[in-house]
Amino acid sequence: MSISSMVSIIEGHGGVQQPCQEMLKADFIIDPVTVIFGSTITFTDQSEGDPIEWNWTFQGGTPATSTDTIVTVLYPTVGDYLVTLSVTDGVDVSTKIETIHVVEPSAPSPDFMAVGTTVVSVGDTIDFVNLTTNIAPGVDTLWHWTFQGGAPVEDSLHWNPTGIVYNIPGEFNVYLTIGNIWGTAWHTKYQYITVLDEEPPVEVCDTISNLNVMDNLIVQNVPTGGIIPGINSLNISEYADRYGNTPIQYGEISGLKVWVHTSIAASSNSLVQFKIWNGINGPDSLLYSETVPIEDIAANFTYLLEIADPIDVSIYNNFFVGYKIIPVGNDQFAASIAADRGQWGLSTMYLYYNNVWIESKDMSAIGNIHTSLGVEPITCNIIGVDEIAYTPDEVVLYPNPTTDVVTISFGKNFCKDCKIKVYDIMGRQIDLSVSEINSSAVQLDFQENSNGIYFVSMNVDGKVITKKVLLNR
Repeated sequence: MSISSMVSIIEGHGGVQQPCQEMLKADFIIDPVTVIFGSTITFTDQSEGDPIEWNWTFQGGTPATSTDTIVTVLYPTVGDYLVTLSVTDGVDVSTKIETIHVVEPSAPSPDFMAVGTTVVSVGDTIDFVNLTTNIAPGVDTLWHWTFQGGAPVEDSLHWNPTGIVYNIPGEFNVYLTIGNIWGTAWHTKYQYITVLDEEPPVEVCDTISNLNVMDNLIVQNVPTGGIIPGINSLNISEYADRYGNTPIQYGEISGLKVWVHTSIAASSNSLVQFKIWNGINGPDSLLYSETVPIEDIAANFTYLLEIADPIDVSIYNNFFVGYKIIPVGNDQFAASIAADRGQWGLSTMYLYYNNVWIESKDMSAIGNIHTSLGVEPITCNIIGVDEIAYTPDEVVLYPNPTTDVVTISFGKNFCKDCKIKVYDIMGRQIDLSVSEINSSAVQLDFQENSNGIYFVSMNVDGKVITKKVLLNR
């Protein structure tokens, strides 16, 4: 019988049925996922579909490649590294990529903040967010909160405790202890929570930052001249840093804190313009700007820019803070940035290059650095005071801004038994000298106080009136 006759007979009976074969799929297990540098990790093949050949690649490891099914690899250097396994069954190829973590044997770096406010009335509750960094993936981490004056007093179960109730007036500390197999660290915020026996009359502000205690603060030299984030040969002079407004909802920005690295002014006309924008994939609409002479800003210090009329950012998912340098000669200005955090590190800095905002990690001309800019917003949340509409014959404060003394004129509301309290921007009550001018006016003396925003709360005939005062010498 000819071959062609045999093929015809086979096809006429429906062909030859092939046995069911499992689909090829590369897979492996890692033990452990995180190690300290100088240790080994074992990789074990778990691929499906009858592979006949294995090709491993171990970034940063020794050996760098292997064709075995079980491989033990030494990692001598700290970093996050890719592991790639490609398998074949002689026809198809399947690949899997995972990441392992090689770390220094160090304890976590604890940090935290209260959500929304640190000033409450008796009986109110506060939620807390754990901002701890240097958490080693795959390594058991234990934590313990202590809330002085709160209930419950202690919590070791919840990473982000909620509903901590404060029933006693006073100022209270909050403690966070956190550790792993390599050590334990503590962080305390002293007199962090203020509990009042009346409705708190102020808005409470706190600085937020994309920098952390593990960052090395630098400026980066540009090979062809200049520095990032300053003046350079790439003609980049405008920089911004991204802040997310979730899960924490910030109400207003009342100032900027700048970690100044370099400040050199060729003349009094050398300027830096600080800015706040909204935006999604980069700065978009300008919400605020203020221009400051470079000669007024000292190098190697933090510079505080106070905003008299805080900027509302509560409606935006993201907002950006930064600056533009306006030179007139051989000027230089730069805030500090975090040293490159590596391929998997946090990156929030943007640069305005060729009329487009670009993330630093996407810009090869500066080394695709993952970094953050040392410009931090002071964000505020209003905590329940209704502003009162004022008319000339009601309560007026002047001059405002002031350099020392503020006069309060009560108009027709005679201040016979009125109660006056003054709070700083963090919600702490301060003592001031109060002098009565006449039955309808008093003076507050701010001469012993530092520049900043203060809140004057007045109880006049049972009506609480709150006014903001800017002290600026």
